[in-house]
Amino acid sequence: MKAGTTTTAGTTTVLRNKGAGPALKLKSRSNAPSLAVTSRKMVKRLNADLLDGRQAAELVTRTHTYAVPRGGTSTTTKTLAFPGLPAGTYLLDYAITLQGGGPGLCYLRHGVEAQVVGLSYVVTRAGYGTAAGSAIVSSAAGTPALTCRTDTPFVFDDTDSISHVSFTETLLVDRGVAMPASRPAARGDGSGSLR
Repeated sequence: MKAGTTTTAGTTTVLRNKGAGPALKLKSRSNAPSLAVTSRKMVKRLNADLLDGRQAAELVTRTHTYAVPRGGTSTTTKTLAFPGLPAGTYLLDYAITLQGGGPGLCYLRHGVEAQVVGLSYVVTRAGYGTAAGSAIVSSAAGTPALTCRTDTPFVFDDTDSISHVSFTETLLVDRGVAMPASRPAARGDGSGSLR
């Protein structure tokens, strides 16, 4: 093989180093890759430390799940905030059980313009109501808030631990933020206003 030229061979070319260190070292400019390949085939036992410059821990999806506070004052409007939610973009998923309440709806507001997303009608039967929804939300412009409104007063019910609000990361967020080990409680004063 001669540097700066194309070498063609009919069989596999092997570089064997009988001394210490690697058998091959490739040096290139900082703005050029050290190696280029023309095949899409996987190379066995080729270790890769990074994927697009990211460590494996940065590619793990994390979900922040909040417990819905049970009981409280019966009212027609309740709003929940989610303290400790790191800035980022999330897939929101919620399921809420209401005790009492008539027809109504639940929705989430987020962003500078308080955009409404994840709208769900409250389905009622035998003194209970349920609502479930999902949406893509951002907490970059402030903490999202989930509001439920019904025609008659209600309280949140979590007898079977079904009620929850989950935020699953869709983009990488700052990994320096400590993640809660348990389900923190969402916060709300039952009056429809955030605390």
